Amino acid sequence: MAVVATNNNKVVTEGKVKTPKLRYTLGDSELYFEPAQYLTAITELNSTKIKDLFSDIDMSLEETEGKSLKVMFKTPTEVKFCGFVTAGDASITLDASDIDRAMKSAQEGEIKKAISGKELVNLWGKNKR
Repeated sequence: MAVVATNNNKVVTEGKVKTPKLRYTLGDSELYFEPAQYLTAITELNSTKIKDLFSDIDMSLEETEGKSLKVMFKTPTEVKFCGFVTAGDASITLDASDIDRAMKSAQEGEIKKAISGKELVNLWGKNKR
């Protein structure tokens, strides 16, 4: 919670709780596809649809000013943002040299919905030694 004082009046703003991002693994590459929120709000994505996206000639991966690659799709009237490809290790920055590896992983590898934090915690202790 953040508190801001202005002219002896306190303004309290509640911190937003971030919803975990929906992510899909791209083969065994330790790369993830994070679909744009507007896509997940209108349809249920699945492995087949994501593989179709990455196999379409109108789809491209481009560098960003951040750590990810942006996924773009050219329609007859515009170019639409479809999400990001990110590295599993948040300290890794992806650039143009990672595009071919990401494309190959998405087109040829198995695509699965990434495990959520709750699912991860539930796995702990199931494989005791």
